[in-house]
Amino acid sequence: MKLPVVLISALAVLLSRTASTQPKVARPASPASGPFVCSELIGLLSTGEWWDGGFYKALGDLKSRWQGRFSHYGYTYEYAKPDSYAWSATNVGGVNSVRLSAPCAQNADAPDRIVYQAWSWELTSEKAWVDSLEAALATIRSKRPSARRIDIMTIIRCPENGWCHSDKPPLGPNTDHDATRQDCHVPEYVDAALARVAANHPDLVAVTPKFQATSCPAKIDGIHLHEQNGPAGEAIGAYYRANR
Repeated sequence: MKLPVVLISALAVLLSRTASTQPKVARPASPASGPFVCSELIGLLSTGEWWDGGFYKALGDLKSRWQGRFSHYGYTYEYAKPDSYAWSATNVGGVNSVRLSAPCAQNADAPDRIVYQAWSWELTSEKAWVDSLEAALATIRSKRPSARRIDIMTIIRCPENGWCHSDKPPLGPNTDHDATRQDCHVPEYVDAALARVAANHPDLVAVTPKFQATSCPAKIDGIHLHEQNGPAGEAIGAYYRANR
């Protein structure tokens, strides 16, 4: 049986009004995706070692879109201080050194992506890590308000996230300035803290893959990878070539 035209029209209006009153499902927030004009890698002295060892070369034609800031002892609590030496506008020598790479070809003063390698052996709980990371992120955001995305990463891990020091040195006070007590093992509470901080800023912060060395370096020296910087840097460079 055919419905009268008037009834069909009334049903159409009713369905239209019903659809318009349905609550819209919000899409989950996520950090901005590329391509990015200028990405800045911020981290430690050892970050600069894998930058030189293989990362920068692996970027290929993206080299002009990257720049780096590498601070000796540039742990999370240093990057949290707006007036820290780690934020020097120029290269600094000495023990508390800062090395700046060549700047991005465009927007060097206003990078739109930050990759932050955060670390400290003296933070030994998830809460301590969350608090320190949040403080560092607040300063990074004030220093780099142009950033549409901030990737946070840990140090490059020992193979299979094990230990390269056979005695598994303890973490805790006075560890950050004593290479004999440092290793490339990343405790679970660190990963949990990074995940929590990213969840606190879903539209800005992401956590990188858990990059690891293919083997322990021949010379065990804190987290300095020596000959293993090449393979590790190349792997991270390949990741960012695919996520430009």
